[in-house]
Amino acid sequence: MEFFDRLKAGLIQLAQLLPPLFFALVILVAGFVVARMAEKLADAFLGNLQFDRSAERWGVQEAVERTGMHMGPTRVVGKLLFWLVMLVVILLASSALGVQNVNDIFANLVGYIPSVFAAIIVIVFGMLLGEFVRALILASAGGVEGVPTLAKLAKVVVITISSFMALQQLGVAADIVTTAWDGIIPALQTRKFEVVISSMTITPDREKEVSFSIPYYRADMGVVFDKTLHTIATPSDLAGLRVGAQVGTTGEQSAHMIDGVTDVRSYPDIQLAMADLKLGRIDAVVNDFPVCAFYAKDSPTLTVIRILKVKDLDLTQYYGIAMHLEDKQLKAAVDKALQDLAKDGTYDSIYVKWFGGTPDFRPGDQKP
Repeated sequence: MEFFDRLKAGLIQLAQLLPPLFFALVILVAGFVVARMAEKLADAFLGNLQFDRSAERWGVQEAVERTGMHMGPTRVVGKLLFWLVMLVVILLASSALGVQNVNDIFANLVGYIPSVFAAIIVIVFGMLLGEFVRALILASAGGVEGVPTLAKLAKVVVITISSFMALQQLGVAADIVTTAWDGIIPALQTRKFEVVISSMTITPDREKEVSFSIPYYRADMGVVFDKTLHTIATPSDLAGLRVGAQVGTTGEQSAHMIDGVTDVRSYPDIQLAMADLKLGRIDAVVNDFPVCAFYAKDSPTLTVIRILKVKDLDLTQYYGIAMHLEDKQLKAAVDKALQDLAKDGTYDSIYVKWFGGTPDFRPGDQKP
């Protein structure tokens, strides 16, 4: 008798479950159809607007390709819309089944969606604004030497700021802080920010004040100058010349060490030093080689040489991400992230875009 009672109870529970299960399946099937229709409508609408062509002009197509997805921006938007609808459908289906935990999870996800769309809008707007600023600078003084480089740099700065603003919308990044170079380590020590990612060379003196990640870039010292005015092949050729450098940098220290260099002019920002070089107010600038190469690459008159030694002192240097001395867990996370960039090929892709060629040093490599 007890067996039949249990069987009866089980059948009753099954009967009670069947209606909500049926309704949940109906919701899923109907929702899938609606999601597909929404995706196709979005594809058709954006296709009529020639969204892919505009996205390629704004740089969105390049960003999509970096993610490894083999589809155009129109398809990406369509897929995002499809899964947005499906999230809502799954939420409704879980409600029909009475599964409260799943319901709570998807409710939180749906609540997060506005932040995702806000972040996407911020990035797209940043790309548009960056391109507008670049075009505006070129239209204003595109024929002046150095202006094309300045225009590109302005675009990069605008897009970088918009990217951090997008991360703020997602709650991933709290803030991006711009700080004068000569006060950047004290600002880090007083917790005005958590990390310094600003081409900071790892030196024994700095390692006493901050904790560095593993090196992520090898940067020798460089000298940039006007080849139509001077012939500079070695550091000794700078003797008697007016040399500019950024205050508080290893470039400034190196300039003071060169024999015969008595006129070293320090600038709070490297852009100011480069501007004075182009105006003829100084004869050369000593700074990290990649920085010098960046400013010289679009100039028909500026050239750059590499300096490996001054007074038998090896000037080979490595960049690291600086953190507070006590942030051991943060350092471990940053080190792993840098190593992952090297392993999955992202580091090489970034290097090719900005410098060309193959990097001779990657995060995780041993110093020679």
